[in-house]
Amino acid sequence: MDANEITPHLLPNRFADAVGPNAGGPARDHCRCVGHSVATRPNNVVFHADRQDTEAAGWRHLLALIDEAAADGRTVFKPFVELSAPERRQIVTLPATIAKLIAVKRLVLYGTNLVRIPPEIGSMTTLRSSIRTPRTGCIGTRMS
Repeated sequence: MDANEITPHLLPNRFADAVGPNAGGPARDHCRCVGHSVATRPNNVVFHADRQDTEAAGWRHLLALIDEAAADGRTVFKPFVELSAPERRQIVTLPATIAKLIAVKRLVLYGTNLVRIPPEIGSMTTLRSSIRTPRTGCIGTRMS
């Protein structure tokens, strides 16, 4: 390598443990609603109208994970690690019961189909870390 060549910089994957196994299909649906660059940005942005299916297995599993995390007082909550790929694709909003997670300091939502975060997330007063999703980028940094 000569002096004019740039040495590539290897970045760590901070979200390698943020999603569960891919068995059963892709972990999430890929969205192109806002584009990833000027070249791929649509002329009109349309918000997702997806409605949460509250009878879906993934929704019921997420509710159980929230109850479990609230009961044990954990400070890090990564619910999508424990959901199967088909279950993860069924979740488009977080349940209002997220408010039960008063001890959680770090909430990891990376690799999901989330399009809505409920206002009850404001009850998570100890939340300190960024909430990141691939669709929305950073949707919160320091919540209290």
